[in-house]
Amino acid sequence: MKLLVWIGVSMGAALSLAASSPGHSQSEIAPAIDYDQAVSLDSEDLAEQGMKEAYDRLAPSLVALGVSPEPISEAVDSVAPTYKVTFRGQTVDLWQTPSEGLSWCRAGRVFFEIVNAQLKPGLRFYALNNGNDLHGIFLTDADYARAMTEIDKKTDRPFIPTEEPEWCGQPHD
Repeated sequence: MKLLVWIGVSMGAALSLAASSPGHSQSEIAPAIDYDQAVSLDSEDLAEQGMKEAYDRLAPSLVALGVSPEPISEAVDSVAPTYKVTFRGQTVDLWQTPSEGLSWCRAGRVFFEIVNAQLKPGLRFYALNNGNDLHGIFLTDADYARAMTEIDKKTDRPFIPTEEPEWCGQPHD
């Protein structure tokens, strides 16, 4: 029996060690999702003039994945009031409706669309949770498939945000 020492061992190295241990599979050792890799986003922050700041924080992760982050711009008019985000020549008004919940959902949808539009096939940026607890995580198709089969509680599963009121596309019972 091999003893695994996790301190100072990368997740990949730890999984390799675990997989080589008799009677242990990777799924027994590693969770379906490595939550330490999740990025905090917060739907409220995204909807209230925080889209570019969150995108700029995510940019190093995109670069590490071989993506040259494309520019986005924001425009705020507090008199109208409007908060618009532009990407690839398309502008979306995130404050288009008076409903706070819908603007939060719209902001999440737009943010994930911007990120996913730049990723190579086989890799997507998925949401975990929603609202103030919104996080994002990069998953390969295989990682996503594993999470969908291994995570029983629907609200804990990764998803792509939508403008569905209340849940913003998050799976639920």
